[in-house]
Amino acid sequence: MARREIHNELDRENRNNHNKNYIELYEKLGSISENVSDEVFDMVVEAIENGIVVLIGKNSVATENIIDGQVTYYKTDFVEVASDNLINKDTILNYKAIREGTGELVDNNYHSVFADIPVQPNTSYACRSVHDIARVSFYDVGGDFLSDINNDTKTFNFETPDECCKLSIMIGGFSTDQAQLNLGNELKPYDDFKLKLKYSLLDDLLVAQDETWEVTE
Repeated sequence: MARREIHNELDRENRNNHNKNYIELYEKLGSISENVSDEVFDMVVEAIENGIVVLIGKNSVATENIIDGQVTYYKTDFVEVASDNLINKDTILNYKAIREGTGELVDNNYHSVFADIPVQPNTSYACRSVHDIARVSFYDVGGDFLSDINNDTKTFNFETPDECCKLSIMIGGFSTDQAQLNLGNELKPYDDFKLKLKYSLLDDLLVAQDETWEVTE
């Protein structure tokens, strides 16, 4: 069975890489231990062993170190957006607003927010909503606020600033109907947000197991 063989193979590789990361870290700690006090050294080792400090090695990230909801499609290399629309309506945050000048999410009785939409810097986008688009805020790759633009219309064109990797859109209501964000200066025909799997990666795994597969509608 190809699926079972692949699963076991990946689990074994992940365990080996995780153990290797710990070994490398302890070797590095040992090399610097002469320059720090015993108390500090013991605190570092204890924090690692108790899981207080999350160890992220260059080869793997263990399942227990992944926080729920933190692995997103734009942080993977096997899923990509298949729609022109970049707004996922299912992720709307009702009764939230974006604080002007800080980009901070705050409670609000009249607004909603589409948060953390991946975009490109210095790029034009077109946006539409059945409600007024009140504010668009821009953030860098680490989530730090860059700038924002105020607005009071249902359609809005703008350009992202330098270093912008994601943005949030605040609208004056709670309906997600026709909410869309398109790359470029013009709105495209509305379509729902969709993701698709990059099947080539699964192909590579199955080839390694001397298996074949096909996709059916």
